[in-house]
Amino acid sequence: MYGICNLSVVSCRKDPSDKSEMVTQLLFGEHFLILEVQNGWSLIKIAYDDYICWIDNKQFLPIGKHTFDILNSSANYFSNELVQIISDDKTSLLFPIVIASTLPNFDNNECVVENQNYTYDGAHITGRMPADLCRINIIETAMMYLNTPYLWGGKSPFGIDCSGFTQMVYKLNGIVLKRDAYQQAEQGVTLSFVEEAEAGDLAFFDNEEGRIVHVGIVMDDNKIIHASGKVRIDGFDHQGIFNNDKKDYSHRLRLLKHEQGHFDIPEIYTRKFRKNIIEEKFKEKNCDKKLLELNEKYSKEIYKIQELYDKETNHSLNEKKQAEWNEKTARELKELEQYNESHFTQEVK
Repeated sequence: MYGICNLSVVSCRKDPSDKSEMVTQLLFGEHFLILEVQNGWSLIKIAYDDYICWIDNKQFLPIGKHTFDILNSSANYFSNELVQIISDDKTSLLFPIVIASTLPNFDNNECVVENQNYTYDGAHITGRMPADLCRINIIETAMMYLNTPYLWGGKSPFGIDCSGFTQMVYKLNGIVLKRDAYQQAEQGVTLSFVEEAEAGDLAFFDNEEGRIVHVGIVMDDNKIIHASGKVRIDGFDHQGIFNNDKKDYSHRLRLLKHEQGHFDIPEIYTRKFRKNIIEEKFKEKNCDKKLLELNEKYSKEIYKIQELYDKETNHSLNEKKQAEWNEKTARELKELEQYNESHFTQEVK
């Protein structure tokens, strides 16, 4: 059995009860596998991050396996406005969706889920971003959530927790992170020194028992943006986070993670996209259609390759495989050097 979230935001619980702790949220368009049904509740595994939780059976739309498989293999489109209206074509009802909501089978401002159609004409994004822009865009995306109140299990601009914040920011930039801070700490390449960190890298913090309990996004100029009370910007150094209001350290640094592999993969396919644009002889009447087809093609390939990268490197824990991927991506980037942004701009001119 399978389902998809057809509401703005749905609370996901630790146990099958409205009184149970909210451990995460489903945003509109997120699909999932149903593992168990019990007393009006379903135990689900979210397709995006494999997170397991309980949701109320009244708060989702059942879908078939064929639809589930299509959604798994399709390029992802996400809403890119803090809040925007979507309409149910069948009932003509309007309702809000928040930033980072998924737009399933999105085409021509239409989302299609089996026999259900929705119209959305707000800003949207595929998440595919060249590496040289990705780091900049990660910080710009993070700033959109500034002052969002902290909410345990939250993923929306009306309430978000530390790992929900990093997951949504990276999601909007085409990089899949797991849901909880300790899970995210297992992804990426570990850095040895704070000085090695770049804007867009993740910093993790532990408690007195040594457990990872917090995560934030590194910025330039010894700063970090993170969700603690609210999404805020504080000082950051080798000791941890320096709370600018309390004038004291609030979180102790445990480790830093670098996501260069996930930045390089979109850059490779962006260069392939530019190569196609230069080599293809577009006819004026089908230019837009051809560009959309190429965009769809490379967007799908990026997500497949990133999944393969995570699987083969075990989220960078397999040092041998990580070294192989580093060599492979470096070689491909060099082979496509003439299609980087500066060369491409000159070629187009």
